[in-house]
This record gives sequence, C-alpha cells and structure tokens, in this order.
Amino acid sequence: MHIVYLTSHYPLPNAKSVGGIGTSVRNLAVALAQKHAVTVVVYGQECDAVIKDEGVEVRFLSVKCIAGFTWLLTRLRIRKLLKSLPKIDIIEAPDWDGITAFVPLPAPVVVKIHGSDTYFCHLEGRKVKKWNFIREKLALKSAAGIVSVSTFAGRTTAELFGLKKPVTTIFNGVDYAVFSESSKEIVDNSILYVGGLIRKKGLVELASIFNLVVENQPNAKLTLIGKDMADSETGNPSTLGIFFDRLSELARKNVIYLGVVPHQQIKSHFEKSAVCVFPSFAEALPVSWLEALAVGKALVTSNIGWSNEIIDDGVDGFSVDPKDHQLFAERICTLLNDKILRLKFERQGQQKAQKLFAVTEIATRTEAYYQTISRN
Repeated sequence: MHIVYLTSHYPLPNAKSVGGIGTSVRNLAVALAQKHAVTVVVYGQECDAVIKDEGVEVRFLSVKCIAGFTWLLTRLRIRKLLKSLPKIDIIEAPDWDGITAFVPLPAPVVVKIHGSDTYFCHLEGRKVKKWNFIREKLALKSAAGIVSVSTFAGRTTAELFGLKKPVTTIFNGVDYAVFSESSKEIVDNSILYVGGLIRKKGLVELASIFNLVVENQPNAKLTLIGKDMADSETGNPSTLGIFFDRLSELARKNVIYLGVVPHQQIKSHFEKSAVCVFPSFAEALPVSWLEALAVGKALVTSNIGWSNEIIDDGVDGFSVDPKDHQLFAERICTLLNDKILRLKFERQGQQKAQKLFAVTEIATRTEAYYQTISRN
C-alpha cells in the first residue's frame, strides 16, 4: 500500500517544539514503512522541502497566509500535492480543524481522533467557534473510516457530532524497544512534568499540589519541560507566570524549568526522574504518558476519561482528580518514599506499555484496518 499522513507538525532532530500528534504520526509511519510506501505531508510550514526519515518520505508544504482564505488555500495545496504522488491507497488525517473537509482527495480518507477543537472545548467548558465545528463535523461525516486513539475520545466525539458510523479504537503507539532501554540512575525526590505549560494540562493545579508536596518533602524537586503558553481564562501571556505566582517560597526554589526540549532528549529526563506527574484535564491519549510507562516510570495522573485506558489506579500507577490537591500530593509523596511500591508500578506499567502500546503491535492493527477500508 501507499499510505499518506497529513499532519501540521513532525518531529525531526532540528525540531524543538512538537506535539504528541506529530510524534504519534512518526512512530506509526516509520513502523509501517518497513512493509509499505509511506509519505507524510506536513502542511502549514515556512517553506517547501522533501526529506527521507527512516524510510518515510516527508514533504513539508508551505502556504501563503491570506486573511480569511488560508484554510482553503491549505486544502487546495494539499490536494494538488496528493494528486502528483504515485497512486495512494489510504490517506490518514487528524480530526483537528477538519483538514480534509470541503476539498475531495484522491484516495479513501481515514480521520483519526486525536482531539478536535470541538472535543477540547467540551472538556474545558468553552464554547467552540461555529466555523471550526462545521469543518470538523464535515471531515468526520465524509471520512471512509474513523479511528480514535482512545475509546473515551471516540465516544465523546461521536456524541458531540452525532456520528452514526462506527469508530474503531487503535491506541497511539510508542517505540517500546527504544524507550524501554534505560541505564541512568534515578535522582531521589525528583518529579517530572512533560507537556505544554497550559491550564488544560493541569499546570495551575500543579502549583498548589507541589506546595503541599514540599511541605512534606522539603527536598523534592520538580522539573518542567514544555512550551509556555498564554492562559485563555485570564488572558495572561504566560501560564508559567501564573504557576510561579501560586508557588510558596520554598516550592519556588525547588522548581526547574527547562523550556522546550528536543524529543530525542526527553527519554533521558524520564530516566532520571523518580515520579512523573500528569494532572491534565483535556487529552485524547497522550504520547508522553505512554513514553513514561515504556521507560519504566511511576506515574501520578488525572483520573478523567482517557486516563483509565492507560492507568489502573493502584495497580500500575495512581490516578487522582487534579482538583484534589491534597490527595494528588499524598500520592506523589507515597511514591517518593515507598521504593517497593514505586518499583511495582514501574514494572507493571512497563509491561502494559509493551502489551498495549508498542508501536509494532499498533502498526499491525492499523495495517489491517487500512486494508479493510481500502478494499471497501
């Protein structure tokens, strides 16, 4: 088969800021490229370029920005490029912004639910823009097939858009062979957060949680990795600033902010941490959580929807309501102090990552799904 992926970002050695979708696409594309021709079209870039990445042809696509028309120009350029490629069997695109809406493409389209604007607005209690909703709904309705990275995201999306067609769950995949090889020693009392510095990922809650942690564990250190973003609720240009404003004096001294770290360096930070924390309110199936499990880390996460598909509370990690600051902090302290329990979670979590989220297995399931859609 010739498989084409559409995405707005893609992780390469020189790419600093890449979201989970880009990492997920690359993991799957590289795995499938062992048996199939795979092209990734990365739209919305500054200039056109073509590179090879472990058997995957990656095409960067630029588009002129014209107010009110950029969305259409982007779609037209994508269609023109796709028509110039060798015969395509399957096109996969994310649900965000309905990138496949309005412009017919030259092959069956599978829309993958990573989390649309409509989905995230729903989880955050915000009103979605009507035009965004229309584009995303049309893309889903016109798709030959719909896949979701979690059952929760798929079910919620189907309800929001009134979808009648089936939604198949195929988890995000992680390169288990790479992430499971760990040689670095853990730094005692070290806590790691990886993700966008934004309210919806629980960063504001994490400030209150860490204040309670250092009251119990004065030597605890929290490292933050991710891009600082504006806060939609207050208009503050820096959510990190809000985070620091809420910290106690002691807690503030014990926080290290590393900024944006290239993806290939993330593993080493996971390896050194004792506990990883993810107090998010809005996700679909975050790749960073899966990577932490694969490395063999003990996790304390939120307990919302998708979380139950990754963490079994008390079995291979802790899942807690992010607004319950006291309990969240207690769970972190428990893992910092109880090395036996931490080791149990690490082993159980790593086994789950290998069984459910290894990209080799995800690629096999995806290949079978694509073949079904292509035949029909």
